[in-house]
Amino acid sequence: MTPDEELAIEEHEDDRARRRGWLPWLVLAAVITVIIWLIWNYSDFGRAPDQADVAKPTEQTAMVPDVVGMSRGSAIAALEAAGFSVQVEVSYDTVAEPGTVVSQDPAAGSQVGAGATVFIGVAEDVVLGGEGESTEREDEAAATVPDVVGMSRSQAVSVLRANGYLAAVSELHTEQQPEGFVFEQTPKAGSSADPGTTVGLLVSLGRATAADVTAPDLLGLPQAEAERRIIAAGLEPRVMVQPKEDKAGIVYQQQPAGGTAVARGSYLFILVGAKP
Repeated sequence: MTPDEELAIEEHEDDRARRRGWLPWLVLAAVITVIIWLIWNYSDFGRAPDQADVAKPTEQTAMVPDVVGMSRGSAIAALEAAGFSVQVEVSYDTVAEPGTVVSQDPAAGSQVGAGATVFIGVAEDVVLGGEGESTEREDEAAATVPDVVGMSRSQAVSVLRANGYLAAVSELHTEQQPEGFVFEQTPKAGSSADPGTTVGLLVSLGRATAADVTAPDLLGLPQAEAERRIIAAGLEPRVMVQPKEDKAGIVYQQQPAGGTAVARGSYLFILVGAKP
């Protein structure tokens, strides 16, 4: 072998040794590259915002505002501004200015789903007799109240609704009509009243029994004393307020009348005056 051939072999061996020295580093670089590729493709780092895995959204909730005491329009506006739907219900048996909110469900401060429905009760006048004033509505012409005395409860309510009126029903023991039939209405039949006015109906419960109680006479009493006597008699007070300056805070009408036999636990309506 010539010196040139020996030199060529030595250079070839040196070159192979150098390549073997780089091999571990090349393997390490390949492993690192694979790891980076996996991280990039299976995590959010390598994805556009719309490709990234998004956590399942939780239900959006909102706090129900306090609307009790507001006018109907203001309450609806406040609830809708908070993102809720509104369902209005009429409330007849409350001491409140007609047209104002007296109750709400869910209650103020509740956390409920955004867009949920909030029910509000709005006070409305209830007329018990001839001295009271019916609710006035300037946008509708007055009409004549139909005669529903002697009709069954359901028939009377249907007739009133067909003529544009609301009905507030209370039940009393009486022999004037068979059980389940109307024996008195206010406003009286033939009266002029705006559509939407509430007509009070007294429906017979039939003959009173020994278990019934006698309604106390409350005319002329202050409201607090009248309520105390109603409760003491085993009945439940229902108070309505009408503008009547000379009777402010005083009961000037009641239903049923004092001395009437009524079922224990039934309602006794009183009409209390208030300053206009």
